[in-house]
Amino acid sequence: MSKTNLPGTAAAVAGDMMQGQSHFIHRPVLKGSDVVTVEIGPQVDFVYIVRKDGVFTVSPLAHKMSVGYGLKEVDVKQALLEEYDRFFNELTHIFYWGFSQKGNFELHLYEPGELDTAIIQRANNIPIVSLDPLICHGVYSLTVSRAYYLGGKKDTGQIARPGYASLNAQAQQIAERMQGQPVCVVEDDIFSGGSIIASLDKLTDCGVTIQKIIPGIQIGSPHKITQSGLAIDPVVKYKTIDGADIFDKVDLGDPRDYLLGASGLVVHLPQRAYGRAPYILPFVSTSARSSVPQQAERGFALKVLEANWNFFHGVEGKLGQPLLLGHMDEHFTNMMHQLYGFDYKVPMRQIVTWAIDNIDSIWEITQHLGELQGQLDTMLLRAKQVTGNISPP
Repeated sequence: MSKTNLPGTAAAVAGDMMQGQSHFIHRPVLKGSDVVTVEIGPQVDFVYIVRKDGVFTVSPLAHKMSVGYGLKEVDVKQALLEEYDRFFNELTHIFYWGFSQKGNFELHLYEPGELDTAIIQRANNIPIVSLDPLICHGVYSLTVSRAYYLGGKKDTGQIARPGYASLNAQAQQIAERMQGQPVCVVEDDIFSGGSIIASLDKLTDCGVTIQKIIPGIQIGSPHKITQSGLAIDPVVKYKTIDGADIFDKVDLGDPRDYLLGASGLVVHLPQRAYGRAPYILPFVSTSARSSVPQQAERGFALKVLEANWNFFHGVEGKLGQPLLLGHMDEHFTNMMHQLYGFDYKVPMRQIVTWAIDNIDSIWEITQHLGELQGQLDTMLLRAKQVTGNISPP
């Protein structure tokens, strides 16, 4: 087992903004088949971990935009990648602004391709069941999400990723294809292991034999998995060496979750539908979902929204056409249409401006709707317990 190499100043990420300003950015070095252990000592107060996800993020947007405007997809994708790189660079400094309010802050960056290679190597030719959306080629995917009430402060449990078959149907299909052959289950990150346990139970209930779990990044000790007797073989493992609770000092997120319409938190919508909401006000509590201090939440959101505006403006400048709401993730699009009345042809830059100008009032409404959703579910659950014939939404 090897300790990671964390130089005082990491290599700058792409873009001029990072030159000479990346003292807080680190790139832990992967060590082949060895587990890389990243030790967080008393000199560091908080670490935020991200994977660079540009290609995965912009590819579906490029396809929709090229079809909508009759443009060459390769040119659209290149323009989106360039602007997403700029967005990512802005985002890293916004992370620094927000998380450094906790104290000495480090941002740890990983290349998904390097993590994927290490994960596949660990599988050693055993079939892979992937819970990680970035690992989707040559594997059996179990597409899962965790759903939340609007505002993102309370989850309602694990569901199939919106737009996919039920978890039972997916697990049964994997079992039929495996026919008793053992599998490795891979996940991008694991904390306590509580979230992945539900997925593992679905697989084992359908007869899938799990040989081991391979997380790309393991934070702390996933006791809920170890109690089940399953082996865990992480690529990177984070731990503290000063007796501090690892969950107070380390968190992880995806950059695409901060770009409006690219991905985001799965949230309940009316009529048993699901939407996706970015990890910022006025849509989601950033302090609840990514550990940004509550006192910094509003300022953090405004800075990220400005970076969003720059992204959409830059894309329009390069391609001569705007990204529209209808080009974005369909579940974000549905949320904006159902809850806020936006037409699918509205440019995303206008939506960002609307969010900036009305951040407080929109957030007040969003929180209230989330609270109402929770209250309604509680009432329906109580009614079901009394009558035995009412199902919660």
